[in-house]
Amino acid sequence: MAEERKLKLPVKMIDGRMLLAISKEEQSQYNLTEIRMNMLGQGVGNMRLDNIKKVIEKASGKAQDIGPVFTFFDTSKEKHIDVMVSDDSLRAIIEVRQWDNPKITVDDLRFCLYKAGVIEGIDEDALKEAAREMRADREIKAAKSIPAIDGEPAEIEHVVRVSSKPQPRILKDGSVDLKSYDMLVPVEENQVLLRKKPPTEGIPGLNVRGQPLPANPGKDIQLPKGAKGTYLTDNGRELRTSVAGCVMKAPGGGLYVEQTYEVRRDVDYSTGNIDFSGNVIVKGDVLSGFSLKTTGDVVIHGVVEGATVISTEGSVTIKGGVHGRQNAGYIEAKHTVAAKFIQEATAVAGDTVMVSAHILDSTIKAKKKVDASAKEGSIINSIIYAGEEIIAQNMGGPNARGTEAAIRDFDLSTAEIKEKLTQLEQEMIKACGGEEELINIMNRLSEASVPKSQIEFTVKNYYKKMETFQEGLLSIHSQYCELKNVARGLLRGRIIIIGTLHPGVKLSIAGRSWTETNGLKQVKFFVEKGKIAYGPYTPE
Repeated sequence: MAEERKLKLPVKMIDGRMLLAISKEEQSQYNLTEIRMNMLGQGVGNMRLDNIKKVIEKASGKAQDIGPVFTFFDTSKEKHIDVMVSDDSLRAIIEVRQWDNPKITVDDLRFCLYKAGVIEGIDEDALKEAAREMRADREIKAAKSIPAIDGEPAEIEHVVRVSSKPQPRILKDGSVDLKSYDMLVPVEENQVLLRKKPPTEGIPGLNVRGQPLPANPGKDIQLPKGAKGTYLTDNGRELRTSVAGCVMKAPGGGLYVEQTYEVRRDVDYSTGNIDFSGNVIVKGDVLSGFSLKTTGDVVIHGVVEGATVISTEGSVTIKGGVHGRQNAGYIEAKHTVAAKFIQEATAVAGDTVMVSAHILDSTIKAKKKVDASAKEGSIINSIIYAGEEIIAQNMGGPNARGTEAAIRDFDLSTAEIKEKLTQLEQEMIKACGGEEELINIMNRLSEASVPKSQIEFTVKNYYKKMETFQEGLLSIHSQYCELKNVARGLLRGRIIIIGTLHPGVKLSIAGRSWTETNGLKQVKFFVEKGKIAYGPYTPE
């Protein structure tokens, strides 16, 4: 009994049930093997080690029901019950030679299992069925091991999915866009392409004696080493981009990032529309109805037909020229658009549009300059806008009457600029008047015979209002100065004709207009004394 006294299982009996409470602090004090041996020693015949185990593992500190009031095992029953455990301890069976006199119960069967060291995987339903049927010399499959659960293998998540074959894009209405293939996937620097989910260790099992059965860890796999434009993180769990561009799939399935995408043929149904983050080189043509959009520079060795080509951060060079086919062609670049010729198309550049031959039946807009000064350069039946300079070898033609060239703002007409400047001037006057009124109010308050705390509070609020006024005034003034600089820049603009300016061409600089009636050669137009004027042009 000395050993029993060492182990004090804190149970309480309430309404015919046994309750057990164990806290986190007490958890380490209780060992299931010791509890089993002590309760066997005491002869507790209806102990439920599975319930006691749950209370110990949870260790909530709250009283938990572990079964009915303890009863004691009749040792005379033991000679009728045989427990056999397999050599590998993976299963246990019971044979009962006599069920009556004395009557064998489920608690008796469980007690004998516990005494034989069987504490896990006990099949309570099998015990209950055997006690109900009471068949002598029947082999009862009383317990079996809890199998180990092997670990899950490592998995690779494709954060960015890339197709190695053209996949036509499905539109919202269910139709298929055969010109758009989801093959080029733009990525930013340091973007995750692949992420590895590590393998799990698995969950160990238990044999019927409560001894662990090891689980096999999940199979590990390694992410592919960083290819062009990619790198593996230090922990080997992520493949990231080292540069911005478009992620592509190699024939072997690996991923790489290309900053320059080379199309070795035409942009057509075989390539689909191109949307790339980086530079693009097209060895062939860009056919009608297709589009090429990129952040980098574009070089097209062939012709652009009725297609769209846009560079959001770079320049566009078209060695074969643009033939827009009924004005369906559209070219845009943040910096420069350069082409052999531009015909039946629109070209927009944040800096300069350059052609080495003709601009025909087109609309050209450039923030700074339109240059058709090459030997064959001519502008015919076209509308040309530039912010600083337009220069051409020839402008107009004997039978061409639709040519216009204007030095004007990219977005606003001269009239709109004047209107906006007037509006901003009025806003500045209003803001200055409000600030002056606030200053007067603050001065009157400081002179008034009111409590100092009230004055300080009021003045503080007015200071905040003044700060708001000043911020608004600075913003308005900044807009005004910027727009004023645009207007001054337009006044410095010029239109240069190296060869011949044909009759019928309409010119304007900063809203000042001129229509040529007779034809001129080697002439330069500019603004002088508020009017458009011209003089001889001498190459610099």
